[in-house]
Amino acid sequence: MSARQRKKEAKQERQKGPGSKKKPKDSDQLWKIVVAFIVIIAIATAAIYLVRSKTPQTVNVKTDETEPKRPKEKPGKTKTSSKSQTNKKAQDKPKEKATKKASQETIITNSYDKTISKELDEAEKLLKTRKHEKAKRAFEKLVKDHPASPRATHGLAKSLDELADVMRSNEILQEAIDTYGKVGKVKDCPMPLKRMAVLRQAERVSFLGKAYIAVHVLESLAAELPDDLEVWNKLGVQCLLNGNQGRAKKAFKQALNINPNGGFALVHMGFIIKSESKYEEAIPLLQKGIATGEPGVDDSRFYFHLGDAFYRTGKHKEAYEVFDEGAKHGHFLSTMQRSIYNAQAPLRAKPFWEPKETPYHNYLKYGLHFEVVTPDYFRPSVAHIQEHVLSFL
Repeated sequence: MSARQRKKEAKQERQKGPGSKKKPKDSDQLWKIVVAFIVIIAIATAAIYLVRSKTPQTVNVKTDETEPKRPKEKPGKTKTSSKSQTNKKAQDKPKEKATKKASQETIITNSYDKTISKELDEAEKLLKTRKHEKAKRAFEKLVKDHPASPRATHGLAKSLDELADVMRSNEILQEAIDTYGKVGKVKDCPMPLKRMAVLRQAERVSFLGKAYIAVHVLESLAAELPDDLEVWNKLGVQCLLNGNQGRAKKAFKQALNINPNGGFALVHMGFIIKSESKYEEAIPLLQKGIATGEPGVDDSRFYFHLGDAFYRTGKHKEAYEVFDEGAKHGHFLSTMQRSIYNAQAPLRAKPFWEPKETPYHNYLKYGLHFEVVTPDYFRPSVAHIQEHVLSFL
């Protein structure tokens, strides 16, 4: 380079001044922005990853602190609590039955029977398996060997009772009834066992149509158990079956003294008073007794007599309400058809019947033409009958 050119360049630099620098290009600035943006994204991604990796641990710690610890279940025990409770109840039922049975046997067993309890239990097992002949022989042997055993005597009576049902024999049944009567006469017989024997004796002797004997044995038992509601109720029923309404009324009155709200005694007392034509007095007794819903009160006879008592006192609306309720319970065929005893057949009630709906329509047809058959005071001639009968058939 010549000296002239160098002087020219130096002059140009002096004119620009010392503060002037070369300006950067736009492409360089854009590149820096891109790099900075990439760095920011990388930092943000790393931060998010770290936060997510730490979050499950934090949640687990909180749940462990707030929730109570539950006992670990064994692999085989995965059933719900409701099922386990149901199973537990099902398991408890046989235990309850066994407990009741054991307590009942304890009540009816005296000190002498405890010494032969094994033989008694073996004989009773034969009864439970319905081996009546073997049970009868087993109890007969026990009674022969141990005449002072009330349970053996009762077992013999029970085996004869069940055998009579199987054989349909009144002779065996009478033998069972007599044996039931001997149970209470055995020395040191527990009262619960005597009560069982007498109640069954009364029931079976009544079955044979001898209600007067049932009344006699129940009166003796009621004298020994004056506060026994069931005995008085059964005595009242047997008195009614025997036709002794006055004695029945006394028995049910005694039952109501023991339990004024006893439904069984109330309906029977209402029935007795209604039969005395005391309708106003009978209505509340029958109503209250039926309302209890006790066994023996939901009977067609009591619905009928309550409705009839209402009707006889002029309360027709109340009467038909009772009849309607009885029909809903299945005691009557309908509100208007109130027959108590109905044959198990497709019978129906109807106020008027067409001749064709009856089995007598042929005879009715002859009756309509009777004048044709007998214009001459009826000549008993086969030809004459055929002539006129065929004319209208």
